[in-house]
Amino acid sequence: MNGLRSSIRQSMAAGSVLLDKVTTIFVLRESVAMRYLSFILIVVAMASVRATAEAGVLISDFVRPVSVSASSEYPYSDRKAVNTINGSGLNASGQHGTTGTGEMWMNSSGTTGWIEYDLGTPLLLSGFHLWNFNMLVGVTPYTDRGIKDAEVLTSLDGVNWSSAAGSYSPFMEATGLPTYAGEDYSFAHPTPARYVKIDGQNTHGGDYLGLSETRFTTPNRISDITATASSVYSGRVGQRAVDDSGMTGFGLERADTDFFSTMWMGYTGTDTTITFDLQDVHPLQAVRVWNFNGAGLTDRGIETLDIAVSLDGSSYQTLAGPSSGHFSLSEAPGALEYLTADMVDLGGVFARYVRFTGFTTHGDPTYVGLSEVRFYEAVPEPSTLVMLLGLAATAPLAYIRRRRKK
Repeated sequence: MNGLRSSIRQSMAAGSVLLDKVTTIFVLRESVAMRYLSFILIVVAMASVRATAEAGVLISDFVRPVSVSASSEYPYSDRKAVNTINGSGLNASGQHGTTGTGEMWMNSSGTTGWIEYDLGTPLLLSGFHLWNFNMLVGVTPYTDRGIKDAEVLTSLDGVNWSSAAGSYSPFMEATGLPTYAGEDYSFAHPTPARYVKIDGQNTHGGDYLGLSETRFTTPNRISDITATASSVYSGRVGQRAVDDSGMTGFGLERADTDFFSTMWMGYTGTDTTITFDLQDVHPLQAVRVWNFNGAGLTDRGIETLDIAVSLDGSSYQTLAGPSSGHFSLSEAPGALEYLTADMVDLGGVFARYVRFTGFTTHGDPTYVGLSEVRFYEAVPEPSTLVMLLGLAATAPLAYIRRRRKK
C-alpha cells in the first residue's frame, strides 16, 4: 500500500497548494458569482494536477485490432477486411504498397459500406491512423475507390454505438505510390471504446469502396516499466521484455527473431517468474504480449500462465484467467515482423506490480521466454465522470444555500 499512500499524499499536497491559492480568491472576492467561478477553478486545477502527475508515465501507442468484419468483401483477388489489420502491404517504415490483391479490403459492390474493428479490450482512444485504398494496376491508379466521407462509431459492447466527434472526415485520397504513409485523424476528445466502426458514405469517385490499413491511437500506455526475472539464461534479462528492443515497423508493433539480444529467456520451473514494476499504482485494463519469437524456437514461448498483482510488491493476488483459471498466449510465428500480439484483458484491477508465473510452454521442457510486454491503463468508469460532474454542479449550490442562511 506504500505506493498508493504515496500517490494519495502527493495528490493531497498538490491539492493543498491549489486550495491555498484559491482561498485567496474567496477572501478577496465577496460576490456569490465570483465564489462560484472560484469553485470551478478548483475543479479544473485539481484535474490539471491529476494530468500533470501522470505526465511522463502514460504515453501514446498505436494498437492493432485483434479482429475485423465488414459489410461485404470483394469475392475475388483476396481483398478481405483482415488485410486492414494484418500488416500486409506495410513496410518497416509504415509505407503501404499499391498491390490490391492480398493487401487491402474492398467491398463487393457500390460506394457505401462499413468496416468494424475489435480491439480485444476497452481502451481510451484519441484517434486513429488510416491508409486509404492505394491500389495501382500498371500505371492506372484506383485510389478513387478510397473512402471519402464517413461516420466513425464507437462502442464498449458491440451493441450500443455512439458517433465519435472529431476531425476525421473527409479522409484524404491515397497517393497511389509505394511510399504512401497514410494520415492521422483525431477524435474531439479521448473516447473509451472496444469496438470501432467506420461507416463509409461515399468514395473519391470510384465504383467500389475500400481501405488499405488501420491502427488506433491510445494515450494510455504505461511507460518507464522495469522487469526482473527470477531465472535468466546467458544475460537474456527480463528488462528486454519492456524496452522495445527488437521492435520495428509502424508504432514499433513488429517483433524480430533476435533472441540473443532482444528477448527475455530463462529456465522453466514452477518457481520461475518475471515481475513488472509499473512505478506507481494504476488501474490496469490490459497487457499486450509478443511471445518468444526466436526462429525455430517458438516452442519456448508461454502457452499458459498465471498473472498475480500487488500494490506493495510483497502481497500478491492471483487473477482468475479465462482458460480454466489461467491465461493463455498464442505461439509466435518465428518470423521477422511478428505483429499478432495477444491482448489480455485485466479488467481494471489496481496494481503497481504484475507477476507472470506458473508457466507452461508451447513444448520446450527447458527454456521459457518472451519478446515484448506492454501495459495499458484502464478506461475511466462513466460513474466516475458522473460523480465529478455532480460534485461540480451541486457543491456551489450547497455553498450558496449555506451563505443565504447566514
